[in-house]
Amino acid sequence: MAIIDVIKYEGGNNILVWKHPKEDFNTSAQLIVHESQEAIVFKDGRASDPYLAGKYTIETENIPGVRRLVGLVTGGISPNHYEIYYINKAYSMDIPWGTATPWTIQDPSLQIPFEMQAHGQFAVRVEDSKKLVLKLVGTMKSFTQRSLQDYFYGIMISRIKDNISNLIISERLSHAEISSRLIEISEKVAPNLKDSLIKYGLSLEEFAVENISILKDDVYDSVRDAMKTRAANTITGVTEQEKMGYDVAKAQAQNPGTGGQYGQIATGIASGIAMAPAMGAITRNAMQPVSSGNIQHRDQFSMGTVDKRDPEQGNQEIKCAKCGAVLSASSRFCNQCGAPVGQKKAETLSCPVCGSILSEGSKFCNSCGAKL
Repeated sequence: MAIIDVIKYEGGNNILVWKHPKEDFNTSAQLIVHESQEAIVFKDGRASDPYLAGKYTIETENIPGVRRLVGLVTGGISPNHYEIYYINKAYSMDIPWGTATPWTIQDPSLQIPFEMQAHGQFAVRVEDSKKLVLKLVGTMKSFTQRSLQDYFYGIMISRIKDNISNLIISERLSHAEISSRLIEISEKVAPNLKDSLIKYGLSLEEFAVENISILKDDVYDSVRDAMKTRAANTITGVTEQEKMGYDVAKAQAQNPGTGGQYGQIATGIASGIAMAPAMGAITRNAMQPVSSGNIQHRDQFSMGTVDKRDPEQGNQEIKCAKCGAVLSASSRFCNQCGAPVGQKKAETLSCPVCGSILSEGSKFCNSCGAKL
């Protein structure tokens, strides 16, 4: 049995607090504290101020020989109880975090709810050794990164979800923008987590959101695909209705059983596509009869009219020499009696007895025989 105890600790960086297994050590024990470490000595349940890096002699009431005699009375238990805790002051890096279950948020641009998950890493450093040991460690033999994760999981995840959701809504970030703003999201979430850790003597040194994933959703995917199509149509200058109309017209033109051009037109009108008004106008133009009084013909291959009149005659009008009907200046025949336009009307006679129309030079009426 050593008369003078030497107490030290050399452990991994994943351990934040470690309790030395040696208790009730002899007086004049040598306490060694390395750089990036602090030590706290508990005497009879009361914590001392932290010991910084260096070598210290701890004077106790546990004197060799006397301690053995006292143990006979107390059953081998020293009434002078001492414990030592080592605290790792180095950065504890690469501590993972993640949302075990997805949470729902509404896309601010599409107004469609979707589910998302997030994960990343963070790093902490012990800021106040005594506060950490008293508030978190208690009588535990060690406090590791895993202990930190288990203890702060609920607090951290709820704050992470809340802050990410508020940021997406306030900044009106779409699904496509979220992945490109991870650094900004990390920087805005971190300050809200620091407040949760500092009260336990821990300082949040790094926090990173590595990925925010959107869970597959058929409704969200269909809306997103529709937006892609609309963007492509905007670039090409074609609306979705026009595209549908072109596809239907093309399909009908390739099928000879539809009746050619008019089969395409009828199909377009029945389908209610965007080309229906134009096709309807073509149909009306092609089917419109030609007016003999006004030589303006609808052209079935255009949206306007073709004026067949002599431009020098303009809008002049003439009268039929036989029946008096009003005709256009370019008319060659009367559209009422069929008489040639421009020829002198033959002079006629009427019978004074029966009123029959007689030809020029008649001497007797060919209806009643009266002499003229």
